[in-house]
Amino acid sequence: HTECLHGLGHAVMFLTENELPRSLKLCDALNTEGERELCYTGALMANVDSAQSQDHPTSYIKADDPMYPCPILDKKYQKMCYTYGVLQAFQSELNKTIDICRQVPSEYVIECFKTMGRDRVYATYDENIMKGECDLIVGSEFREACYVGTVGSLVVRYGLESEKPLTYCSILDSSYRDSCYREFAQRLINWTSDKGKLLNICNKLPKEYIDGCKIVTGITI
Repeated sequence: HTECLHGLGHAVMFLTENELPRSLKLCDALNTEGERELCYTGALMANVDSAQSQDHPTSYIKADDPMYPCPILDKKYQKMCYTYGVLQAFQSELNKTIDICRQVPSEYVIECFKTMGRDRVYATYDENIMKGECDLIVGSEFREACYVGTVGSLVVRYGLESEKPLTYCSILDSSYRDSCYREFAQRLINWTSDKGKLLNICNKLPKEYIDGCKIVTGITI
């Protein structure tokens, strides 16, 4: 469902011949904010990809301004632009990504670093490398955001049966594990409402985090 909504954003960009503002408005037809934002991410990714198009190159990329077109978009689109769109061209350039996240408006900085963490999952299969890339960030709050983004993306990509999210949380410094396991639990309820399955998964966590997992997933303790 997540990938389908993201793909819809790509589709509307194809439909509008890479007219980004019009595409974002088409995404607004979706029912919930979460669905609309996933559609926005597809349109924003397609905007970056279409910079090299021979037929319909985008007008909404400036090589000398990585923040463009975020400032000219309606406010409701700026969160996903500043936390997703601005990073698309620099996913393999960690230092550039970190620098860009520090430049976005202050209200979006944490979400930008979460997006950086999410992107680590698509760059490598190795949990230790994912952690090491987030470790490059100076500032515990921003580093934590990156860890949280990573574990959330691991659940989205690998599903309920994967041990990778739990492995990732376990290798973090102890001060970051609580937020990691909490994000893990929060992501579980996007996959299933089956209390039995959720309980079985929560019970896999280290014992000091099991009750927290049950609370987040709505299991009575």
